[in-house]
Amino acid sequence: MENKDNNAFDNPISQADEELLTGFFETFAKTEIPDDGFSRKVMEGLPPSSELSAMRKTVRLERLWTLLCVVVGIVFFVAEGGYSLLRVAFARILSDLGGIALHLINLLSASYSVTTILTLLAIVYTLSMVFAYNLAMDARMMSRNQ
Repeated sequence: MENKDNNAFDNPISQADEELLTGFFETFAKTEIPDDGFSRKVMEGLPPSSELSAMRKTVRLERLWTLLCVVVGIVFFVAEGGYSLLRVAFARILSDLGGIALHLINLLSASYSVTTILTLLAIVYTLSMVFAYNLAMDARMMSRNQ
């Protein structure tokens, strides 16, 4: 005995429905829809090509200015020994975070197992990564909309 449901997935539209749809679209594909000057109004509303090229030139100049500022910032950072300053700052941040984590573990270890503490740390880490990812995606979407 053949299952009729399997045939529905193989051919979702019957031949009669297919012919009906084809006839419908052939009839209306040949008719013109009057736009009453809508297309002309849209074309007139667009900025002239000279204005578009000026806008493109402005965008290019803004990008070049940004690139120049970034290069100057990098040169200044390297010239002033920014690497050592960052290394010291990150070491202090990590040691502070490590101290906080050790205090939390000492507080929690009295009443919870190590597995529970590790699970809580994994949850905090995952939530912080999701938050950082969402911030990055928001920044990316904002840059695309500009």
